Amino acid sequence: MPPYEIICVEGDKNRLTQVISNLLNNAQNFTEKGVISILMEIKRGSEEDNNKSQIEVTIKDTGVGIS
Repeated sequence: MPPYEIICVEGDKNRLTQVISNLLNNAQNFTEKGVISILMEIKRGSEEDNNKSQIEVTIKDTGVGIS
């Protein structure tokens, strides 16, 4: 397991919390059986973009989905 890294994120804390919370609540409401997983991945920046990294948050579930 890799060591933890402290990450500073620029953004609206309340909105980011709201979006992730809404996605998790939706996954929980529509997943009766199965798995809900959260993946956070750091996408390292390059010299072209001033070495600004991004964090990608993925939420997957085994719920009914959207038709």
